[in-house]
Amino acid sequence: MTAHSHPGIKIGAIQENERRIFLRLAAAEGWRVTDRESKLFRGAFADSGFALSAPERACGFITAVSLKAYGWIGNLVVAGNDRGRGFGGALLDHAISTLRERGARCLWLTASELGRPLYERRGFSMVDGVDRWARVGEAVGAPSGVALVDTETIIAADARVWGG
Repeated sequence: MTAHSHPGIKIGAIQENERRIFLRLAAAEGWRVTDRESKLFRGAFADSGFALSAPERACGFITAVSLKAYGWIGNLVVAGNDRGRGFGGALLDHAISTLRERGARCLWLTASELGRPLYERRGFSMVDGVDRWARVGEAVGAPSGVALVDTETIIAADARVWGG
């Protein structure tokens, strides 16, 4: 399904008034969205977050971040009562198309077991697993005093690990 094939559905940049809906849906999935991540998607990656809207309401979200020839897809979530209607597939297709238009040749993502079948239907395959750990009572994110790494360093490290 594409947004165009479903009347009343549109996919566009996340609007400020839709962010609270995303945060509510993310919390319902047990995701931690740090202040640092929120700031990135309001700043440097402001053109990388998308919302799917049914008539008069946002009900799905995805992020699609491109760095030169690489693209990362994340944060795909659809409201529980709107699942099974093809919205996740429409969001994923939009993210893939957006990343390709921006020059990405290698796409990667992290997925929950719930999303895994959708990603596999779109040609993705598992290459590794991710375990997330946090210590009770401490903020998630880099500790103070840790320097941010520049984009070129991240791209070079990614190329060493994943090829490209």
